[in-house]
Amino acid sequence: MAGSFLILFGMLSFRDLSFVRIAKKVYPGIAIRTEAQGFDASKIEDDITTPIERVIAQVGGVRKMTSVSEDGTSLIQVQLEEGVDLKFKSLEFREKIDTILSLFPREVHKPQVYRYDPSNSPLMVVSFSKENVNEDELREIVEKSFKKSLESIDGVSQVIVAGGKIREILISCDAKQMEAYSLSLRDIVNKFQDINQNDSLGKIIEINDSLALQVREKLSQMVRIKDIPLKVDEKGRPIYLKDLATVSYAPRDDHIGARLNAKEKVSAFIYKNDNSDATFIANQVRLVLQSKNQAKILVEYNQDESLIIRETIFSLVRLTLISYFLLFVYFFRNKSLPLFFVTFLFSFVSILLCFAFIYRILKEPVSLSGIYGLLLASILWFLLRIREVSFRDHQLKFQERTAFRNLVLGIFLCLLFTFLFPYTVFLFFANLAFPLLFGFILLDFYFPILFANVTSKIQIPIPETPYGKEKWMYLSGLILAKGKQIFTKTKTSILSHKLLFPVSVLFLSTLSVYTVLHHDFYDNIQSDERETVAILEFPSGTSFDHTSKVTLDVEKKLLAFSGVKQVVSKIDPAHSLLLITLQDGIFPDRQFLQDLKSGVGSTDDAFLFFLSDTDSAYFQEIVFDLVGYDQKELEELTQKITEAVKNLDGVNEAVLRYKQSREELELLPKQESFMISSMTLPLFGDELRLALQGGVATKFIDREKEIDIRVRYSEKYRNSKNEFNNIRIKNIRNKFVPISELVETKQDKIPLKYYHKNRSRVLSFAVKLEGNSTRLRNEVIMFVKSTALPEGYHIEVEDANEGTNNVSIAILFILYPIFFFLFVSLIEERKLRFLHLMLVYVLPYYFTFFLLQYIFLGPFSLPFQIGMLLSLPICFLLFHFRLGKAVYTNYFFCLTYVLFLIFLDTTVMSFMHIWASLTIYFLMISAAHFLKGTWERQYEDSLENFLWESVLKVKRYVNERRIFLKKKG
Repeated sequence: MAGSFLILFGMLSFRDLSFVRIAKKVYPGIAIRTEAQGFDASKIEDDITTPIERVIAQVGGVRKMTSVSEDGTSLIQVQLEEGVDLKFKSLEFREKIDTILSLFPREVHKPQVYRYDPSNSPLMVVSFSKENVNEDELREIVEKSFKKSLESIDGVSQVIVAGGKIREILISCDAKQMEAYSLSLRDIVNKFQDINQNDSLGKIIEINDSLALQVREKLSQMVRIKDIPLKVDEKGRPIYLKDLATVSYAPRDDHIGARLNAKEKVSAFIYKNDNSDATFIANQVRLVLQSKNQAKILVEYNQDESLIIRETIFSLVRLTLISYFLLFVYFFRNKSLPLFFVTFLFSFVSILLCFAFIYRILKEPVSLSGIYGLLLASILWFLLRIREVSFRDHQLKFQERTAFRNLVLGIFLCLLFTFLFPYTVFLFFANLAFPLLFGFILLDFYFPILFANVTSKIQIPIPETPYGKEKWMYLSGLILAKGKQIFTKTKTSILSHKLLFPVSVLFLSTLSVYTVLHHDFYDNIQSDERETVAILEFPSGTSFDHTSKVTLDVEKKLLAFSGVKQVVSKIDPAHSLLLITLQDGIFPDRQFLQDLKSGVGSTDDAFLFFLSDTDSAYFQEIVFDLVGYDQKELEELTQKITEAVKNLDGVNEAVLRYKQSREELELLPKQESFMISSMTLPLFGDELRLALQGGVATKFIDREKEIDIRVRYSEKYRNSKNEFNNIRIKNIRNKFVPISELVETKQDKIPLKYYHKNRSRVLSFAVKLEGNSTRLRNEVIMFVKSTALPEGYHIEVEDANEGTNNVSIAILFILYPIFFFLFVSLIEERKLRFLHLMLVYVLPYYFTFFLLQYIFLGPFSLPFQIGMLLSLPICFLLFHFRLGKAVYTNYFFCLTYVLFLIFLDTTVMSFMHIWASLTIYFLMISAAHFLKGTWERQYEDSLENFLWESVLKVKRYVNERRIFLKKKG
């Protein structure tokens, strides 16, 4: 009954499942943004950033805290420890900040606390085009027609429309004319805000009816704006806006750009929430764009992650069908196969539905690792259970089933060991291991139930003799003959001398351990990817024009590179996102990305990196943080160090990762002059900000589109120091006072931004090396750290590859089989000698690493690591039940891998790499068992005893030589 309910609920839950390729860990980041218009960078740092950092530091779980203080804005980014509850921490941060809000000036807005992920990339990128419509107009159409509808889709977190320029209405005022009419910029702003509204005045009630009174003064025509009366002069004549200002359309200063293959495009970048269903969102996006496209705009989908997910699902179906077909062929000569196979298929469908219900309850998406676990569970269960099942008179009988206990212990040991590995490895393995174990349990549970209630009712005939036994044996003989011939030659040569095989074992073991120690281990799945994401990071404060120019140059170089199919870019000031699609058959592995970046070459003042955990290991870009307290001295020291580093051999370039201080005009208020002139500092600052930056007075409705109306002085009053000194500010007595009477001006270098790291001021620079030599990296780090610094200053090296040390992971892989089989030797009922296990399981395990590197080349990516972790419990289990000694089992693994390569695409290449690890290790164990047994029979000796006695002989010889040399000396 319980099983039926699970299947029923699974059927109801199946359609609601969401699927992701890789279960990504949530980046433990929280950002705190505070707006304070009119505050300079120094005041932002002292009054806002530092107090917030002080209270945030009191909260536990903070791993790293960085901040940027600039004019009008404070941005603090907090990286928390892994596993911290982000919602709870966000609430805790808000509570701490609330305790200091009363200390902030009134102009400061309440800080915004929100989650952030620096590696977040869009789910979809959609570009738009239309003949005879320029990009500015096209962007307005897209903003009006699509953006709000796209943002309302369930699961969409953000929609960014980029490309083109948003227009605004610019009112450029003549300062002299305004003074002649005794008007200030604030007067004009207030006038617009007063008139551009519709007011309800009430109702006139008659006997049988009532009339509503409304004043409709909202601006709706461009030509009306310049005719707005501002005041009446002394002679009673109205003063219009056109008398002292020009009104025109102009692009807004803030800008965001987009390009497709180095060509300007209007594009929408659509982001999703963490646990949202990508396929559902993509379908809804397409429906919205189709239904709302009244203007007949051409819509192109440049990137759609859901298409890759769909391809992956189809590949998983093919993967399952191929696996089960081979299982059927492999056991074709087993006369129990028809009943067993049909019942097995029903059971597998049942556990799929059960897992659909479980994932629905947990509100977790199904990932590749989970599907891999279920598939491996079904294959392993099939291989083990078909030997233990018999059907007599349509009655199911099982032999003693002890395999599950061994499997649980093996997987549990692996899972415990993966706690020592990087979090990405542990997460993938855990997501695979639990479906593997529970899939095995559910198959044991459902198989007898479904046989009794479904399969036995079908009356599938059981033949007296196996199907096509003669043909099968003939075909098998042909396949095995060649393999046996090759293996016999190897056996004859390696066993020709008693010492040859033991010496070969020791040599290959030493070589294999050396290979493991010098292997690169990467915690990502490069083999399944068809694209890569690159980031161009500029110093904070870099203009949009400069960012766009450098990014365009990088795009052209990327497109000229062989293997790159498409480049989509999103450009913000000081930051660019590049989505790079690769040609079919090209993977973003270590060598490709290294060549790609080498082909790009110099990126001016930008810092180019790829969103990969191993980026620093690829390209040897070392980031240094100089920590101190005086901004001017920090800049001088940083520039001095970078100039010295550039002269080192092997250094390509050194790039500053901050915006340098620049010459600015500093205003020093004359307090007495302010009092005499009846001028207040807030009034002075407000009027001056409107004069230079302008201010949005109100909104204008143009064909159902809202357009900002910005008021500021004409450009001629803002393009030189002399013109600036001639600006006159209206005081509280409606008199105009020259700026030169109110402030003194001083030209000095002023920091544009203040950077903090863990509450201390910091400036960063990156050193780019030629090649990837560890020795060169260490030399550069030692050189930089040896620089003489004043007291209170120190240099920190940013470890971008933290937690993925190759040597530590290699040591874990060396120790893993030793501890595993040490545990097995202690708990196994048949007391297995540890040295025997070392020879037939551990040494082949190390040699598998050597063969994998030799066959596949390149780094040891996540699928290979998972395959090697799984290979111990699975292969030991198969050999424990003597399946490994059957020649047909070896060919099953090999033939399965060959068919995977032929019929599957790259979307499930990670499973093929896991299967390759299992296959090679399985073959190595088979060879070790066979060669060890043959050697012992041929030379009538135990290999363990022979090796142990050899070690003792060497030890005695060394002792004798030491005694001899001691006497002689």
